[in-house]
Amino acid sequence: MENRLKIIYSGDLQPHVRAEETIQRFAAAFKVPTAKARSLILSEKRLVLKKDLDEAAAERYRAALEKIGLVVHIEPSEPEAEGAEEARTPERPVNPYAPPSSDLRREPEATNGDMTGPVAVPAGHGWRWITRGFWHFKRNALAWMLALVVFYAITIVLSLVPILGTFAATFLGPVFTAGFMIGAHEQQNGREFRLEHLFAGFSNNGGQLALVGVLVVAGALIISVGMALLLGGSIAAQMVGMDPEAFQAQDPELVAEMLGPSLLIPLLAGMLFFIPLAMAAFFAPALVSLDDLSAVSAMKLSFVGCLKNILPFLVYGIMAMLLAILGALPILLGLLVVLPTLTASFYAAYRDIYYG
Repeated sequence: MENRLKIIYSGDLQPHVRAEETIQRFAAAFKVPTAKARSLILSEKRLVLKKDLDEAAAERYRAALEKIGLVVHIEPSEPEAEGAEEARTPERPVNPYAPPSSDLRREPEATNGDMTGPVAVPAGHGWRWITRGFWHFKRNALAWMLALVVFYAITIVLSLVPILGTFAATFLGPVFTAGFMIGAHEQQNGREFRLEHLFAGFSNNGGQLALVGVLVVAGALIISVGMALLLGGSIAAQMVGMDPEAFQAQDPELVAEMLGPSLLIPLLAGMLFFIPLAMAAFFAPALVSLDDLSAVSAMKLSFVGCLKNILPFLVYGIMAMLLAILGALPILLGLLVVLPTLTASFYAAYRDIYYG
């Protein structure tokens, strides 16, 4: 009787291959979502990808997977390899690029555990997020600095285009932010952050990430229109019964006294709505790109995560503001350290709140 064989992923990648490129090739070859391919490849676990193969089929699978960039082994199907997690798959025609069924379609165990949040964390974690962000930065400092410089350069160039450029920069903001989150996630799993991670969001649920930007812009426009209408109504109410000659005299003190409440009320109302919008957008890029959530689901979950952690975010905001001031003192050069650190801290907060 012919020995039956199985293909085992060792949890490692081939030397000199880039994790993100391997993830993209794997997802395309086996037709699985990019987020699930990333979870499997970065899990660093021995995993049975396919079993009950003859020798020729096993060799074809190994050649295909090694070409993609994975380190795989062929072992006898019996006895089971110790420590390897078996993926039970139904019989199907042998095809080295056919999806290996349930093992790739289920959600593999993440390196740091499955999502358990959002949960509330102690207030002191706000500072911990920043220190963890610095850990990410110092591991690949040059790549983080270059990525931030390129990101702001792209944003500035787009903003120079009247109206459309500003909207484009806003739409693409979550896509670029997701790239930073993907790079930080690779560092979390023992990889390196690279400049090209800045653009990784375009190939990882890019449409949903852009939709996050669209929803943020739409929300901001609705709030702004509401503020304008409230401002107009407040000014009109102030002018009712006012002496027209006094207004035409344009006395600065009188105008300031009249318009003060008219400006303050719309401003406070705007803040009341802009803060929840910011909360909904804060974790959305990470949740879309790393957890394969839709834009709407990610924004809802982001809002809940922020709402549960108001005190940590208060500490985080105060410390971030102080660091930004200190970083701006030496001719803004300190921002080359502060801004990448704060960007990476978004990922640290995401892991803390949603994965514990």
